Amino acid sequence: MYSIRSSANSLWLAWHHPQALPEGLAEQALHYSDHVHVPAQPQLLALEIGRSLRCFGGLESLQQQITNDLHALYGAIDQAIAPYPAAALLLSRHQPGSSITDADTWLNVLKQLPIQALALDKTLNQALQGIGMRRVGELLKLPRSSLARRTGPALLAFLDALQGHQVMALNRFHSRQSFRYETEFAQAIHSTNRLQQPITKGLSSLLIWLRGRGLSIESLQLQLCHEKQPNTVLDIGLLEPGRDMAQLLELCQLHLQQQRLIAPVTSLLLESRSCLPWSAEHRSTQSSVEPLLERLQARLGEKAVFGLQLHADHRPEQAWKTASFAAPKAMTVSCATTTAARRPIWLVSRPSPCQARISMPPHLERIETGWWDMRDVRRDYCDATNAQGQRLWVYQDLRAKHQGWQVQGLFA
Repeated sequence: MYSIRSSANSLWLAWHHPQALPEGLAEQALHYSDHVHVPAQPQLLALEIGRSLRCFGGLESLQQQITNDLHALYGAIDQAIAPYPAAALLLSRHQPGSSITDADTWLNVLKQLPIQALALDKTLNQALQGIGMRRVGELLKLPRSSLARRTGPALLAFLDALQGHQVMALNRFHSRQSFRYETEFAQAIHSTNRLQQPITKGLSSLLIWLRGRGLSIESLQLQLCHEKQPNTVLDIGLLEPGRDMAQLLELCQLHLQQQRLIAPVTSLLLESRSCLPWSAEHRSTQSSVEPLLERLQARLGEKAVFGLQLHADHRPEQAWKTASFAAPKAMTVSCATTTAARRPIWLVSRPSPCQARISMPPHLERIETGWWDMRDVRRDYCDATNAQGQRLWVYQDLRAKHQGWQVQGLFA
């Protein structure tokens, strides 16, 4: 519980829904303000937006963005703006759409409000009407001591909060440490094509959560739940952390296209797996090939699409290994040597006898290593050119010279 006292520059936005505010709306609010507060009533939410105006280009621009976002995700939700949290919450219920930015204007509006706008309990409301009170301004004219004797201190504290004279206790909203979105279907879904709409809604909620925490997503998990079968689990990874809706939706769709439903889907679960602090440079510095690689991995699987990484080993067949594109520095050349620079990029999968005539060079490259792992080699290497004019990289096994020269690679 936090006590909220508005400063001179404070400006408060409140949301109200007759039943209860949609789940995830508080997460959405964190995109506009780091001060989001939840009253005891589930129909209300308040956020301080005075410090956010410069970030969003002023009040009008911020209001427009909020209206567009809310309508796209939740439809119509009553909202109001006032200098104090209690005032904004009251207006969102009684005069939705109000936008009052200064204290004097608000005080004049407050005085004209009917007593019913205060949403007092029935007994207290009848007692005030019994003494002839019809508008809030009439209450404010009464001596405080007299009003306290008749109604108790709670009404005085509420009136003070409405005028910014009294601190207001509100619960501070804290975002979840990880994202989880789950929805059940009224009727089981038999086709992956019909999953696009709920997945889109889940991804929209994910992006709200990411923006509110200043994060980007690196990997997420999509689970399709069945009634009498184990869940279908789809792990979706990005080569670079991001939070682009079109990109995430495309990757989910590509994974679904490769999936055959084992049973009708009764519910859907979307969870974050790995998140990193958001940086606008992630996607701005990304090469055009990375989105293509993400799509190929989604279609063919991560094991079918991989990068190459140099490995510190003198044996050519051991000097490289496959690496995930998502791994840091997956295609690094930090362990390259001047010797490696003379070697061909294309190594054959299995050495074959060389049919070309070998002109012995004055100096051969000898590789003699690997005794520690029982795969030791003793070879002499040189270049050769075959009848087709191809430049070959060949070797002779010093322990089996009778086998002759073997082709292990081709130069471009």
